[in-house]
Amino acid sequence: MILALAGMALSQAQDFAVHGEVAGGLAVDASAVVTDETASWFVGEDLELTIPAGASLQEAWLAVFAEGDGFAGDPAAQIQIGDALLSEAGTLIASTTYTRLYGLDLDSTVLQGGGNGYQEAAGSDGDSGGLAGSMLAATWTDPERTGRRFVSFGTTEWHEDALTLPGTPTGGTMAEVVVSFAIVDSCADDQDASAWIEGTLAATYAGGRDDGDLASVSCTDAPGGANLTVGSFGFDDTDTLVGVGGDAPDSEPGGSRSDSRRTDELWQEHHAESGSIELLFSGTGGGGWVGAFALSIELDTDEDGLADAADNCPDTANEDQLDTDEDGIGNECDTCVDEDGDGHQAHGPSSCSTDCDDEDPGAHPDQEENWYDGVDQDCSGGSDFDVDGDGDTIIGAGGTDCDDLDPAVAGILPEICDELDNDCDGLIDAEDDDLADGDTWYWDQDADDWGGDPVIACEQPEGTVVVDGDCDDEDPDSHPFGREVCDPDNADEDCDGLTDDDDPDVDDLQAWYEDRDGDGYGEEDSEVVVCDPPWGWVSQAGDCDDEDAAIYPGAEGWTEDCQPVPPDDVPPEDEDEDCGCGGGLGSAWWGLAWLALLGRRRDIRRPGRRS
Repeated sequence: MILALAGMALSQAQDFAVHGEVAGGLAVDASAVVTDETASWFVGEDLELTIPAGASLQEAWLAVFAEGDGFAGDPAAQIQIGDALLSEAGTLIASTTYTRLYGLDLDSTVLQGGGNGYQEAAGSDGDSGGLAGSMLAATWTDPERTGRRFVSFGTTEWHEDALTLPGTPTGGTMAEVVVSFAIVDSCADDQDASAWIEGTLAATYAGGRDDGDLASVSCTDAPGGANLTVGSFGFDDTDTLVGVGGDAPDSEPGGSRSDSRRTDELWQEHHAESGSIELLFSGTGGGGWVGAFALSIELDTDEDGLADAADNCPDTANEDQLDTDEDGIGNECDTCVDEDGDGHQAHGPSSCSTDCDDEDPGAHPDQEENWYDGVDQDCSGGSDFDVDGDGDTIIGAGGTDCDDLDPAVAGILPEICDELDNDCDGLIDAEDDDLADGDTWYWDQDADDWGGDPVIACEQPEGTVVVDGDCDDEDPDSHPFGREVCDPDNADEDCDGLTDDDDPDVDDLQAWYEDRDGDGYGEEDSEVVVCDPPWGWVSQAGDCDDEDAAIYPGAEGWTEDCQPVPPDDVPPEDEDEDCGCGGGLGSAWWGLAWLALLGRRRDIRRPGRRS
């Protein structure tokens, strides 16, 4: 029968059975059974203590929980654990109204790793109280294993607010904690409690009673007894924490209200290494209360990122986990060993000298190497077919080294300027097209101090210069500092990729004039300034008449300034000094001739005029 929590006087105090570091681990499980008067004893599910093979139990405790109005009689006389009554094998170490914590005598109970019998006597369950069930916890150790953990197990009567467990590690852990709750007086249909671990919400469906006979029975239909659910865990043969009885620290079972398996009361969360762990359980209605807790924290004593349980030197940082003799003890914490008696140890801490072959007394660091026999006598670690240590074995032993006494010569090396055949291809220095460290010079065939084609060599070849950029190494006038000029070959003298009229830097352009009548004189107004004239253009301007090839400066009958020339037999105007009228017959004749010429010139275009 379930009693409402409001009527129960619960205490938030805790009684620790164990709270600290152990060389081994902690295993917990629970069982519960409904009893009546039909038999003397009623058998519940075995209490499983899951520990590695070869490990031995160190200490064990049994937490017993009551329901309703408390215990119906003395639980020490109502419970049989292993092969003994609890009253014979257990010592009461803590007691409240609803919890009893007993320390167990391992010899009397004959507890063992694996299944341990659990029974409750008739009459241990009543209408208003009695046994809700029990939780077994035990620590174990194994001298062959390195696992060390911080563990805690204790009883409490706790329902609301936070429960703080002090004295937890502040460093040297894997920063994770596995926590188990023992929830009492919670029905299958009361899985509505929340569990918080160090501020992280671990579950919202905590509760139920999956460790007894009433896993799927509702509160209204349940008889008294078997009202318990516990997150069970232990350690397998690999010293790894595992859930027990279907519980799992890193996942939820995914059940329902009808089977009390919406959660398993076992959770793994981040551990903040703050020196304490805060737990919170909050339920509503008949959501139950926490009667006990258990936790396990993996230690990393040397803080090398490996849990002690997986570390072959848990007290000495050794991330590489090197174990030369494969004895399970890492070199950094192993004992120095010299099996072949040559005075050198084959394995052990880095402070020990190392023997590369501790079964051969002729192989150790002080031994002289006998090359090419396949044995590393001096423990150098290098190839026995690479005397010079250049990383390339000798030709004939799978390598490409043509001189195994010179580390500067090997088929894997680049050719450099040192007068050696470094890459073993038969070519030396500049003879080798693969030369890697030569300098670059440029051939200067036209001797203008500008180079064209490059050449890589160890020393400057004759006929080369240090600068390149010559676009025509056969023309000394063509180079980047050359003067672009007009030339019939359209040469690129300044090496800018442009020639003659296409180059804005050309500086000896010439004026050209259109000569339509082909008399060698062009029309002055048609001037263009270019390197290469259009067809029919000339360099001489000043044509008197560009439509008449017979009229041009200095042509017959014309002066250099395009004036008509007078007839030779006409006397000068001032030869008749006695003529007061300014002329005689000669003057008159010349005047008529002049007028005739003027008439002819009426249509003659003056130089520079266009029709």
